[in-house]
Amino acid sequence: MWHTKRFQYHPNKTKVNCTCCSKAMYLPKSKVGQYLTCSKECRIKEKQALDKSREKICSTCNKIFVPRPYQILLGQGNHCSLKCSQHLRIGAAHTKEANAKRLASFKESIKTGKYVVPTGKDHPKWKGGQRECIQRRIKSGKCKENLKQYRAKNPDKVREWNQTRHKRKTGKLPRGTITNLMTEQNKECNICKIDIEHKYHMDHIYPLAKGGKHEPCNIQLLCPSCNMRKSAKDPIEFLKELSNG
Repeated sequence: MWHTKRFQYHPNKTKVNCTCCSKAMYLPKSKVGQYLTCSKECRIKEKQALDKSREKICSTCNKIFVPRPYQILLGQGNHCSLKCSQHLRIGAAHTKEANAKRLASFKESIKTGKYVVPTGKDHPKWKGGQRECIQRRIKSGKCKENLKQYRAKNPDKVREWNQTRHKRKTGKLPRGTITNLMTEQNKECNICKIDIEHKYHMDHIYPLAKGGKHEPCNIQLLCPSCNMRKSAKDPIEFLKELSNG
């Protein structure tokens, strides 16, 4: 069983019901949304029920499987494994025309110097194989330099796949979430409508501290000023404050 002391009544705590057995729990405001079940048994039961509701039949082998949440959000998850979806992925990518185009592009990148053929210790099949090659790249600092370049070129992807804070974010945003939001909002702050193309904050419309979810439908892009003023306030209350101010 979990520690029951944190779930006991206290005048400064908020009453929350277990999402599985509806048992009352008393939590600090900062923990509301973090603890959804009252015990380990309830958490396991809820997960099993959630997995049962997400079950699908593989389009290739008719096997019952549970797709990942982000696959469902993207309208995917129709195959239980890479092997079953191989004919769809490889079919269009490996036609004669596609292979010829890829080979021509590869040769052109070598000629222009965009791609350098690894030789000697930089080659993955050098002594020790790929693992030792990676270790050598880490020790020499090449991995760190490549990572720095990737982060500079793909700031939106870095934000999307950023790790959780306070253990409140569950899962990761689907690829392209920020790019799509930027297009939908016309590169403007969702509150004050100033330009945010080069500087913006990713905000949860309904705060994580109040039980909001880390999903694309609960994300908006704000300018730093609006996001700092909003903080963890309820969106309706915050808009009322703006209208009164």
